[in-house]
Amino acid sequence: MLLRAKTRVIEKAPGGALKIVKNKVTEYHLLTDTGTTILSQNMQKLFASTV
Repeated sequence: MLLRAKTRVIEKAPGGALKIVKNKVTEYHLLTDTGTTILSQNMQKLFASTV
């Protein structure tokens, strides 16, 4: 776990994605061959169910 700028925490999430916590908002950056898909906090459950 890395702490950057006191507001951004980056850690490894399931599926090789990056779990980024910034300003108390969690975004999942899923790295794909076509680019980066950002799954918002509302889609965390969906993302977790697909891994």
